[in-house]
Amino acid sequence: MSRTSLIVALLALGACKRTAGPGASCDAVGAHFISTAESELATAKLDAELAGGVKDLLPPIRDGMVRACKEGAWGPAARDCFAGAADGKAMKGCYAQLDTAQRTALDRAAAGKSDEDDAP
Repeated sequence: MSRTSLIVALLALGACKRTAGPGASCDAVGAHFISTAESELATAKLDAELAGGVKDLLPPIRDGMVRACKEGAWGPAARDCFAGAADGKAMKGCYAQLDTAQRTALDRAAAGKSDEDDAP
């Protein structure tokens, strides 16, 4: 393979791994949610059993958040807000950047619900 062909192939491969459009990725939003929630949980005054139960709920909530972000096509400003929020309070402020359908989908996902739950 010529050097030029190798460079073109590497550039094409790199382009395939880029996120769609500007702003933080939905996966980065989910990762920041987990990090923020775990930090706040560590300083919360909860007994060990309750704290452990809450910690066990964080991954499915994160997964629901990432799914809602991807399926709801959250805009770059909302993704950046969630991914850069300093704490849970700031993250709640980001919620206002979502439209009604996106907020509803996020609420349902965080509660562990899907569209299949509505099927007859």
